[in-house]
Formats: sequence, structure tokens, C-alpha cells
Amino acid sequence: MRKPPRKPSKTLPGEASEPLRSRPRRRRDPAQPNLALDPMPAHIAPRRAEGRTRFQITHEPELNQSKGQQSQQQTTDRDIAARNYLNLDTAILLGILFIAIVFRFHKITLPLVDGFSWREISTAMMADNFQQRSWNIFFPEVSWTGPGPSYQGREFQIVSYLTALLYQFFGWHDWFGRMVAAFFGLVTVFSLHRLTALCWDEMHAHATALAYALMPAAVMIDSSFLPDPAMLALVTLGVWLFVKYWAGGSGWLLPLATVCFSLGVLSKPPGIAAGAVIFYLMVCWILERKRKQATWVFLSGLLSLAIIGAYFSWAIYLAAAIRRFMSPAPAAISGMTASGHMSGTDSTSNPYGTPRSCGSTAIRSWCCWPSACGCRPAPPKTRSNAPFRPFPTCGWLRP
Repeated sequence: MRKPPRKPSKTLPGEASEPLRSRPRRRRDPAQPNLALDPMPAHIAPRRAEGRTRFQITHEPELNQSKGQQSQQQTTDRDIAARNYLNLDTAILLGILFIAIVFRFHKITLPLVDGFSWREISTAMMADNFQQRSWNIFFPEVSWTGPGPSYQGREFQIVSYLTALLYQFFGWHDWFGRMVAAFFGLVTVFSLHRLTALCWDEMHAHATALAYALMPAAVMIDSSFLPDPAMLALVTLGVWLFVKYWAGGSGWLLPLATVCFSLGVLSKPPGIAAGAVIFYLMVCWILERKRKQATWVFLSGLLSLAIIGAYFSWAIYLAAAIRRFMSPAPAAISGMTASGHMSGTDSTSNPYGTPRSCGSTAIRSWCCWPSACGCRPAPPKTRSNAPFRPFPTCGWLRP
């Protein structure tokens, strides 16, 4: 028995008469799979309900456009609120810096007669000798040891050298040293604020910076002609830059942090205690298997320690070498008094030895005691105007 012939398929209503393969395929609505010719909707918008993500089908272009504008408006409002919040934090930080300026620059022109007068006068002498005798920063020289040379193994003279540069450009003023120290105090306030904000939040940063700006001991130190403000400012700045690098900052932050931290420790050795923070963060990187970053930090630390050790080895050598050429203490003190370095007879060559700059009756009477005892005075120290070479390129170990 033969099979009946197959009937040709009938075309569905609404379809074209061309073959099926020649027609383009149409996407179907996933929400209505049984409809053969239902086209896809113009927009499928997400809708959140009951903690699940669902799809809301919309066919109206005006509704879709209004929803897009509403979402864009919400994003813009969030950006504006964030910018206003940042502007408020910046305004608070500027206010804290203004408070720090007011407290640190109060009576900035006061002579060096406060509680740290002896150490301040010694630092001021080194700044004066940089400007009048030699610009070599590796040979700090004082004026209270009698006839020169009076080199001493001291810390790296950042504050006194910057003060000498101000003397060279703007003339001699005894309050320039206080101004340089106050500037480093402002750097400490800013660096401490940003470090606290990086570790906690902005509110803690505001409280910490304001407390330091108002702290009486910090105000007293930051307005004195001492190396301590430079040490604290550079060390805090270096730690902040390193923590920022550790938190995912740019790669140039590591060498910059190394330079700042090294200069801070060179300004005064107790600043090396802040290196414990850097060492702890390096150990955290090692425990997290980030050995490449930890290696770079380790090499930077070795370089910093090498520079610090080399300079202080030089300072110890300079102090030991110059001691062999110094006269005994009574003659040196007598020569200091007779030559006018502390008694005020040579106010042009050494303004820090005059009574108006020193202002300390105890120091002047102590200096005059050897003369009263009949000690023979030493010849006065001669000075010569040295050429202005703040950055020597050769002969850096020659005064």
C-alpha cells in the first residue's frame, strides 16, 4: 500500500509568502514564549523587589526616558553631596592650619631668650657661620670655642642652612630661624591630619590635628630655633607618604617617603623610632605573599640606613678630629670672651654674641669669669665673606 503524498505546509496568517529560510529571524519575548509574532519590547528595566532582581517590561519610550533622567539626576545629586563633603573637610583643615599659624607665629620676632636660649643661640651661630664663612653644610661651625676653626659634629643642619639662605637673600634677622621652625610645625600638622584620615576617617583627623595645633609644648617647640621641628615634620611626612603607598598609592611615593624620612632622621636621630611603623607594614606585606613590594621597601630602608650611618660617622670623625686642635677649656673660654663672640664687642661679624641677641645675664657672666681670673686671651677670630655656594659640587669635604 502506497503512502499518501505529504500536504504542503500552510503559511501562517500575517507571514510573508517567501520561504522560511529567507526571512530574518526575530527575537521573541522571553516573558511570552507562546506568542509566535510578538516582537521584543523596546526596553527591559531591572526592578528590585523582595530582595530579588526581576525584570520590568516597558514599551513606552517616554517612561524609559524619564526613568533614565531620574537615575542620572540621582547620580548627580550624590556627586554634588560628595563634593560638598570634601569642601567641608578642606575648609576644616584650612581652619586648623590657620589656628596653628596664629599660635606658632605669635611674637615670632622675640629674641632668643626663652627656655631653649642656649641651644637656639648655638643653632643660630651655625646659620651665621654658613652665611659669613662657608656654605659647606658638612662643616657646621659655632663661635663659642675660641679661635677657629670651630667645627662640630652635629646633626644635618637643615633648619640652620635654610635660615642662612634667608640671611643671604633678605638680610640678617634673628627671628628667621623661628619662622623656619614654625613652617616645619605647619608641615607636621598637615601630615598628621592626612595620616590619621588615611588610617581612620576625617573626623578623627580633624580632632588629632586640632589637638596638636593647640598643644602648648608643641607650640613652644615649633616656634623655637631648634632642629626638632624639622625632624618631626619630615618623619611624619615620610610615614604618611609610605602608608599611602602601602594602601595602593602610586609608585613614586616610595622614593619620596624614603627621602623625607631620611632627612628627618638626619635632622635628629630620635626620629628613627618612627621606622617601626614602616617595618611593621613591610612584615604585613611579607605575610600577604607580596614579596616584590616588600623587597622594594627593604632596599629603600637599607639605602636610608646607609645614608644616615655614613653622615653620623662623618660627624663623629669631625668632632674627634677638631678636638685635637682645640686649646684647653679656660683659654678657649677666655679667647671667646676677649674676641667678642659672646661679650658683644664684635656685633657686626657675629650678631648672636651681642647682649641684644643673647639676652642672658647668666651666659654673659659665665663668659666673663675667665677674664676676671686673669686668663690670657687668645687672638680674635678673623672672618671673611665667603662666596655664595649653597650647593657645592666638588670638594664637599673641604670647608
